[in-house]
Amino acid sequence: MRWRGVLGVLGGWLLCASALAAPQLVIQLADDSLRSLLEKHLEVMRWRGDDRVSEAQWQRLLQQTPQHIHDLLASEGYFSSVVRLDDTSHPPRFIVELGPQTTIGEVQFQLEGEIAQRDDYAARRRQMRLAMGLERGLPFTSALWAEAKKKGLQQLLIDRYPAATLTFSQAEVDPETAQAKLVLRYDSGVPYRLGEISIEGLQRYPDTVIRHLAPFQTGDDYRQDSLLDFQTALQSTPYFARVFVDSDVSLAQAQQIPVRVAVEEGPQQRFALGAGYSSNTGYRSEINYRHHNLFGWGWMAEAGLKWEQKQQQLELGVRLPVDEKGYRHRFAFVEERQDLENLPLQRDKISLSRSRQRQQIDTTLALQYQRERAEPIAAPVRRTQVLWANYVWSQRQLTPALNPQRGYAWQFELGGAVRGALSDTSMVRGYARGVRYLPLPERRWGYLLLRAEAGQVWAEQGAEVPTDLLFRIGGSQTVRGYDFESLGVRQGQSVLGGRVMMAASAEYVYPMTPQWGSAVFIDVGDATSHWPALNLKRGYGVGARWASPVGPLALDVAYGEATQRWRLHFALNMGW
Repeated sequence: MRWRGVLGVLGGWLLCASALAAPQLVIQLADDSLRSLLEKHLEVMRWRGDDRVSEAQWQRLLQQTPQHIHDLLASEGYFSSVVRLDDTSHPPRFIVELGPQTTIGEVQFQLEGEIAQRDDYAARRRQMRLAMGLERGLPFTSALWAEAKKKGLQQLLIDRYPAATLTFSQAEVDPETAQAKLVLRYDSGVPYRLGEISIEGLQRYPDTVIRHLAPFQTGDDYRQDSLLDFQTALQSTPYFARVFVDSDVSLAQAQQIPVRVAVEEGPQQRFALGAGYSSNTGYRSEINYRHHNLFGWGWMAEAGLKWEQKQQQLELGVRLPVDEKGYRHRFAFVEERQDLENLPLQRDKISLSRSRQRQQIDTTLALQYQRERAEPIAAPVRRTQVLWANYVWSQRQLTPALNPQRGYAWQFELGGAVRGALSDTSMVRGYARGVRYLPLPERRWGYLLLRAEAGQVWAEQGAEVPTDLLFRIGGSQTVRGYDFESLGVRQGQSVLGGRVMMAASAEYVYPMTPQWGSAVFIDVGDATSHWPALNLKRGYGVGARWASPVGPLALDVAYGEATQRWRLHFALNMGW
């Protein structure tokens, strides 16, 4: 009996709780998304069940709600909706008849002001229409209308006309045809130009490290993209911890807007230690030092020591800031020791280079002198020297830039040397490579990665060409399933570089999560003394991909068909 009483009290409490939790209002509407919109924004839904609302206030709110529902539905293009309140039901019920949704009909678009006198007027007008997205037949909603007006104005503000205005806008709805006639009128105003650059926060470095990076000159047309590119270029330098670039139209004089650059300088010196592992060259450690303001001129002094199991390198260099024409100059000395595929060698290099970056295109012209001593096992020692000039052109358009899944990248190189001019032989060297990312129709299906490269050296005496300028391939970046630089010309027990080389790869990456993916691939390639002797070696396998904060990280297991062996490969930024 005692338990029955407890259960009875508990049951009564549950019935009361369920009654209190039961909905106090019902919106009868066939469209679930619109019903959710109403439930989210209606005042009556927010105040239901609130003890602070009196009965009189609640009844007044109920009577006002049909108009609130009508207004909310109008913002979604339903201007002829009919809403009835059935307050005899329990709970009260709002019955909604939507009627037809209004669509976009005629669009009248006028562009006035100085822009109408420009040769590119028609093109700019088409660009604005496309940006607004007001296509005939689209549902007419308040959000679409507001966004279209904003995007149209933005097209003027960011390019030449930062004082442009929207002078008139009107949406006229015809209830019989359920179409909206839209009228828009913009005034571009006068064009503005970029003025002088003022710099704040610069103390240790010369102002040329800022001014020479500006992608515009005083008097150029105002473009917001120019300011964004300027800020990005400054942020990529080692001189500054923070950078802010802006322009204020209200400070313009004679339609020239001054550009303000505010910087917070970073430390002048940096010292770094690193350790890691590569499936190509084994464990490694390195020490790097940089001084960013040598002689107070903004020159960058660099020193680095890298020790790996199969190779070691000492590098000293001086990098100059960008000059007024956008060129970067660098002087470097490199000393290397390595032992790959039974080929111990020593190499010294002195180089002077000049490079420039314009949008996605990089160019470099370099003059380099190098000496090399190679000691093949069971073959004569080779001593070579060369003074050669080399030109490199590259372009990349990858999206996203750090972990790409779409786009392309290309690189072409051409260099040469003349016998007797600190060179043991005359030679010409050509090389090209390309990468293509092809997304599949559905993003969840992943993408294809295609790579190809080829090169050739023409020389009077092939034995007099340094190994560094010949071709050896194999490893995580070329043909997986083979040891690093194990494909080349065999001499004695060692593998030397060949005069010709070709390699290609096809890879499919399937995304399992936003950060992780799986891959299957096949690689082919070979390096040898001449084209008829080329015998493409195949490697294929599977791997894992991680979109790390510093770029794509790859872990692959590959089978080398020619050696009939499996190998593990580990690489960073393997696509390029």
